[in-house]
Amino acid sequence: MQHGPAVTPEPSGQVMTQHNPPQECMDQIVISGMTKRFGDTTAVDDLNLTVGLGEFMVLLGPSGCGKTTTMRSIAGLESPDEGSIQIGVRTVFDRARKVDLSPHQRNIGMVFQSYAIWPHRNVFDNVAFPLRMQRLDRKQVQQRVEEILELVGLAGLGKRPASMLSGGQMQRVALARSVVMQPAVLLLDEPLSNLDAKLREHLRVELRQTQQRLGTTAVYVTHDQAEALALADRIVLMRDGRIEQISTPLEMYRNPQTRFAAEFIGTNNVVAGKATEDTGGLHVAVDGGLSLVSSSTSVPGDLVVCLRAEDLIIDPPSSFDGNIIEGTVEVVNLLGSQVLYAVRVAGATLEVLAPLGATLLRRGDHVALGITPDNVRCFPED
Repeated sequence: MQHGPAVTPEPSGQVMTQHNPPQECMDQIVISGMTKRFGDTTAVDDLNLTVGLGEFMVLLGPSGCGKTTTMRSIAGLESPDEGSIQIGVRTVFDRARKVDLSPHQRNIGMVFQSYAIWPHRNVFDNVAFPLRMQRLDRKQVQQRVEEILELVGLAGLGKRPASMLSGGQMQRVALARSVVMQPAVLLLDEPLSNLDAKLREHLRVELRQTQQRLGTTAVYVTHDQAEALALADRIVLMRDGRIEQISTPLEMYRNPQTRFAAEFIGTNNVVAGKATEDTGGLHVAVDGGLSLVSSSTSVPGDLVVCLRAEDLIIDPPSSFDGNIIEGTVEVVNLLGSQVLYAVRVAGATLEVLAPLGATLLRRGDHVALGITPDNVRCFPED
């Protein structure tokens, strides 16, 4: 449902053409010491988080990590057991002070997984509903809805019955309804998950463009790391109700701080090893006999080694200054412009992602793989 200055049932949506959005449409969110329990389970554990003005923040993590509970707490759909939440200058929740504003008092728009479109109403009436609940005059409603429909790519479709819309159009209607009230904060709970992969990629771009035009502060929940990397100004990776890492998408991808972060953000190859250190760096003996040099700052001892598939170079040049691994191709998977190889090396099978060249390697081919010490990421065993 949509939540704004007036009540608005379920949304999912898009935005308005303002290149200089008003300040009231750009509130920051400050969460302090928030804990939420469900019986004996702690869903969110002492969370402290600030979402900046106009920032697009993505809460990322596996099922049960606390990301949706965090969003629902911001929205007022859950009441935390401890802590406080501030949106702009207003405290919307404070357990100690017994403050707990209802969703419609928090000036937010919320987009759920389901489109929650009323099939018996047309596009215009679906989007106009929250404005009519606020009792805006007819001229204002007409102007605002037409602006939003144009922004989300639905200009001229106001009279179309909602039951005759495609999935992508329903998503746009739901998004339009969520932002037509010009909320200070937009919350999106996996709004693209019900769409097919191609449409999801397309609407991902539209969604980001819309949020940037509006300048609205946005919090987006997903378990899809590709979606998080594509959309976020910053990613909050969550695990067991706590924050594992906060950083920009590029920093999160290039410099994961823990094994969990490395694996969740796209590391294909994780192997056990033992490290010793000398002036040449960290020397890692991987189980099975493979030996690697790493630039990692991990301390010597038992650890796990994370090697990204795209960091492994097939047949590196003779001038290559790094680790060389010998192996045999076991599996070849063509992925359009790229090829994913499974290569058997000493004691392990590594996935290797390479650009599609003039020819493909074949099963049984011997291959040399190169990887630089900077890309041999080592983490302590959990």
